[in-house]
Amino acid sequence: MRFQLVAFMLWALSPLTPAQAQDPVLSSVVEGTATIPTGETVTYTFKPEGSGPFPTILYLQGYPCRTASPTDEKNLARNRLISAFVEAGYLVHVAEKPGLGGGQSTRECKDLLYREEVAAFAEVLDQLLASSDTDPEKLFIFGHSMGGQTAPLIARNRKVRGIITYGIHAKPWFEFMIDISRAQAERIGIDPAKAHAETGAM
Repeated sequence: MRFQLVAFMLWALSPLTPAQAQDPVLSSVVEGTATIPTGETVTYTFKPEGSGPFPTILYLQGYPCRTASPTDEKNLARNRLISAFVEAGYLVHVAEKPGLGGGQSTRECKDLLYREEVAAFAEVLDQLLASSDTDPEKLFIFGHSMGGQTAPLIARNRKVRGIITYGIHAKPWFEFMIDISRAQAERIGIDPAKAHAETGAM
C-alpha cells in the first residue's frame, strides 16, 4: 500500500504535457475569497461531478511566496495531483497566501510572520468546514513541503479526518529556514557561495 501511494505521488507530480495542462477538471475551477486576519485572500475550488456535500481536501502549498493560481505554469505538476483527487470524487480547495493572487491584505506575503500565515490558513479551514459543499466528517488537509508543517497547526482544536503530507522536513525550524533559504536562493540563480555566506549570518 505504501509503495502504491508513493508511485501515485511520483506520477501525479511528474511534468505535464500541453494537452494534460488543459484538463477540463481544472478549467472548471471556481474562484472565490476568504476572510483572513489581514484582509481577504483569493481561493480556488475544484469540484467533482455530482452534488455535495463532498469529501474535501484543503491543499496547503510550500514555502515560496508564489501564486497558487492553476493557470500559473509553475503549478502544472500540482494541478495534475488536484485533478486526480477531483476525479476520485474529492472537492479540492486551495487558498493564496496573504497578499498574492490579487487578494486584499494589509501584509504582503514576503513580510508575513509564520504565525500570521498559519492564522490565515486556519481561517480558510474554518470557512471551508462551514461550507455547504464540504462534508465536515470527511475533510482532509494535504500539506506540501512547509504546508506539511502548517497542516497539524491549523488542525489542532478542529475536527479534520486526516492529514496528508509530501516533501516535508523533520528538523528544528531554525535549521530548516537556513537550508531552504540557501536552496531557494540557488534555484533563482544566486551564486551558492554567496547564498551560504548570507544565510550563515542568520
